[in-house]
Amino acid sequence: MKKLFFSQRYVDWIRDGLKTATARYRPATGAENLEGEELEDWQLEDQLRAGDLCEAISDGDNECFAVLRIDAVEDVSFDALTDTHAQVENFSGADDLRQALKFHYPSIPEDGTIRIFRFACVERR
Repeated sequence: MKKLFFSQRYVDWIRDGLKTATARYRPATGAENLEGEELEDWQLEDQLRAGDLCEAISDGDNECFAVLRIDAVEDVSFDALTDTHAQVENFSGADDLRQALKFHYPSIPEDGTIRIFRFACVERR
């Protein structure tokens, strides 16, 4: 089964249904791998499509804590994130979501591409 990785601090939000999306920065360069090279976690996540089931993995213990169904995948510019994007991630507004993304991706440019995975938790573990 495909995997989607999460910071430990979001595990309870996902289990409780408060977080139903996740935003990930996608670098503009260096995304290609040579044939035979192992893919990075983010490159594997980028293979997720609407309708896929995936394991939600905590970076705290590398354990599966839920099974998610991917409902939609959307690319948006970092500077175009809205309060709606933030609310489905359990943040109060777009500025809070941007701050959280900068914590995880300190070098994110204002026009960087963000891939948003919307999901439903179909099984808690």
